[in-house]
Parts: sequence; C-alpha cells; structure tokens
Amino acid sequence: MRIYSVHIKRTGSDIGRDPDRGLVLVKEGFSWPAFLLSGLWALWHRMWLWASVMIAANVALNLMFYVLGGDSVTQGALSFGVAVIIGMVGNDL
Repeated sequence: MRIYSVHIKRTGSDIGRDPDRGLVLVKEGFSWPAFLLSGLWALWHRMWLWASVMIAANVALNLMFYVLGGDSVTQGALSFGVAVIIGMVGNDL
C-alpha cells in the first residue's frame, strides 16, 4: 500500500473557495530515481538549486579525495552514503 502526504498550497485569494484547489499529493518513501541519478533527476524536476547543490557536493567529494589521496573504497562508500541520503529525501524535495 502506498502512503501519500497531502500538502495544501494556499494563497490569500484561495481561502474560502474550492477546498480541493491547491492540494498536492506527495508519495512517501525512498526515491530510486533520485538515488541513481541525483543531479539529473533534480534537473528533470526543475529543482535548479537542489541540482546545483547535489552536483557541487559530488564534485567537492571527488575533489577532496583527489587532493587528499584517499582510497577508492572510502570514496565509494561516501558517494554511496550521499546517494542514499538523496534517495531518502528525494520525494520530500
């Protein structure tokens, strides 16, 4: 069974009118597309700021390991951790 949260987008002129106007259903749970294709997924959904944050985080992580000379296992584990976090909050974004 899927669980959704209901968000109400109201402005001053919407109050007192159609009660279903401005309702948005957001699926709860893990977002596989956000996990697998984080930056591209955010660009596809027109989340420009979050896309730039995700891409900048990945670039900074890779640059940090290049400069510090870390091993590839640690780099892969941290990249996987960042991808899991993005997948967990993807639907909420």
